[in-house]
Amino acid sequence: MISRLLAALAAAFLLAQPALALTDEERATVRAAEQYLQDIETLSADFVQQAPNGGVAEGELMLRRPGLIRFDYAPPSEILLVSDGALVSFIDYEVGQLSQWPLSDTPLSYLVRRDVDLLRDTVVDQVREEGNTVRFRVRDRDDPEQGAITFHFTTDPMTLRGWRLVDAQEQETQVALTDLSLNRELPRDAFRFDEPKAPWATSP
Repeated sequence: MISRLLAALAAAFLLAQPALALTDEERATVRAAEQYLQDIETLSADFVQQAPNGGVAEGELMLRRPGLIRFDYAPPSEILLVSDGALVSFIDYEVGQLSQWPLSDTPLSYLVRRDVDLLRDTVVDQVREEGNTVRFRVRDRDDPEQGAITFHFTTDPMTLRGWRLVDAQEQETQVALTDLSLNRELPRDAFRFDEPKAPWATSP
């Protein structure tokens, strides 16, 4: 118990440390990724998500800037995660539960902002470039201890491949993207959802 507590305190301490200044090369790498995100009008892809408990889920991601994003989870999952531009909604149709948060309070906002300027608006550090792979961590400038998201890109051409999210409780979620399609028509209606109903409300 003590060892786990010390490890958690050490992790929180490291997360709270100020980021070291990026080199010119690292800034150029982040700027290239920013431009890639800025050029996206829409994106669709398949995703595989690994949860903190080790569980794996998959489905389809749709994104339309600014503000709209949708994670459709494949069966047997009966959940949906969608942003309408203001709120992120997590819907569990199995139990009829809806939870919502402001988009600006979630790391998903970095993907769908109208103007993508991570170096201006966030703390960017841990830039790693190996071969044709680029990773860097992004944290909220005003509240860096709330968590962090590490983006994963491949280069030549620059392509978003996924991210690793670590929340304030040090819980880690990883998302990998495949079969990306950019800038095809995605109507706004694609980001609507049906209000869930509790199971007993539809039972005979």
